[in-house]
This record gives sequence, C-alpha cells and structure tokens, in this order.
Amino acid sequence: MSEFDYQEDGFVIYRGLIPAEAVDRYIDFLDDQFFSKGKRSKDDEYLRHPEIRDFLCHITIEDKRKELGLEAGIEANLLNWNYEHVGWHSDRMGSMTRRFGIFYALDYMPPESGRFAIYPGSHKWDIDLMKCTPGYRGETNEYLAQVLSEVKNEPYFFDGGKGDVLFWDAEAIHRRSEKQGETLRKSAVVLCADNMRTQHKEGFWYCPLFMEEDPRQ
Repeated sequence: MSEFDYQEDGFVIYRGLIPAEAVDRYIDFLDDQFFSKGKRSKDDEYLRHPEIRDFLCHITIEDKRKELGLEAGIEANLLNWNYEHVGWHSDRMGSMTRRFGIFYALDYMPPESGRFAIYPGSHKWDIDLMKCTPGYRGETNEYLAQVLSEVKNEPYFFDGGKGDVLFWDAEAIHRRSEKQGETLRKSAVVLCADNMRTQHKEGFWYCPLFMEEDPRQ
C-alpha cells in the first residue's frame, strides 16, 4: 500500500512491485546490448527489443496500470543511467498529449544520484501548463519559478529501491534533481501519451502477454 494516492497526490508508489529476478535480467540485457559497448539507448528501444518491452510492460505494471484506470501508449523510454538534470516542469506542455509516466527503480538511488522529485497535488494547481516547460541546464523557467515561490508544501523526493515503481500524472510538476559526482541513477522511465493509440498494432499499450509481432511492421 502506497502512502500516496494517485488521484489526490498526482502520483503513487508501489514498493518492490517488480520481482528482483526480472530487474536482474533487464540490467544484464542493458549491459550486454549498451553499457559494455559504450552505446546510449534511444527513446524508442522498446520497439526493437522485446527484452526491454517485457520489462517495461511487466505483468505487475500492467495490473497496476489497469487498477489505476490509466490508458495511453508508450511514447518514449528513457533508459540511460547517466543524464543531465532537468528543471521543474509539467509533461502536458505545448502540443504534447502525455497522460502519465512510470519511474522504475533498478536499485537503491542515493540522494547524490539525482532523484526524481515531484510536488504532491500539483496536478490540480490552477496554472498555465503551456508555460511549464523545462529550462536549459536544469533551470526552472521564470513563470514556474514564480508559481513555486508561492507554494507552501514541499516536493517529495523518490528514494527508490530495487523493484520500486512510481506512477505520476503528466500534469504534475516534477523534475530530475541535479546529481553529485559520478553516482548513477539506476532507473528506467516511460512516458505515455494518447496519440500513440493509432500508431501501434496492439491498441494503446505494449503488453508482453500479447505482443507477438514487430509493432513497426
């Protein structure tokens, strides 16, 4: 049971949701395909590798997605562990049709690794989401900085452990915190959007239980 409520807080956390053996298989695959070869993953690797798709759409994830009533398609996967921090922003900016995101912790993420941070309840704020774009080099734009200066509650920093999963509403204000040193944030992130429904054969979600064809064909 999460201490947060998706409808009320704009995010929910499930501790130990993905079995350790599934996490280990995924990490081994990343190491074999990317890390050991010095390659960076792309935003659509889930289309190319069933091993990635199976992990991102693990049956435990599917069960919680359905339980929360979330329906959208995978727009992008963010799989690299070494990244630039991003300022406070919403995922519903501009013409984007993102509905929610999923953060997968692959191991304990210490504070210096650059944690995922989010303002509880910010998906209900009366603000102009079109102006809530992330600034360059981790900066927060002037409009959102002014909004946050008037907010009374504090952001929540996700201290994920192996197999922990966080679902968040795309309208919630969140960021990738600045990391300290070379500590890696061992995680995966999926961003999900409405407009993916018409592009993928399986409807609006890649579920490994039913995915038997290359979705690009």
